Amino acid sequence: MVKAAGGDIDQEIVIKEEDDLLSLWCPDSDIASCCDTREEAVKNLADALELYIKTLEKEGELGKDLYPFVT
Repeated sequence: MVKAAGGDIDQEIVIKEEDDLLSLWCPDSDIASCCDTREEAVKNLADALELYIKTLEKEGELGKDLYPFVT
């Protein structure tokens, strides 16, 4: 879960393992992360989602696309 001004945002995560890499993708926001370990990939994806949401909040765009996911 990622924090937003309006509450927490719950995102579906698609996980794929290929060779020695693990990729995580949130189809709702089209944000992805790829790393060697699950811990790294989850942290990087959470950081990317947080930055994305903060940018949407700053630009006044959060409510247009993500409010169905805010709990």
